[in-house]
Amino acid sequence: MTKVNLDLPPELFSARRLAPDDFVRDMRLAAAIYWYQKAEISQEKAAQITGLSHRDFLTALFREKARQ
Repeated sequence: MTKVNLDLPPELFSARRLAPDDFVRDMRLAAAIYWYQKAEISQEKAAQITGLSHRDFLTALFREKARQ
């Protein structure tokens, strides 16, 4: 697996009230949903990016759509 390192200011984590691991999980989900909605990746690929099962990704996707 390829790793990507991001330099982020510590205030970002406190502003979002997330631990770094939770922040990364949130970023992966946000990116996967964004790319899926733009039809750049499939549901299966999006689930793989997030580390979720296909069913759990769909649940997260529908939850996000309900917030919009």
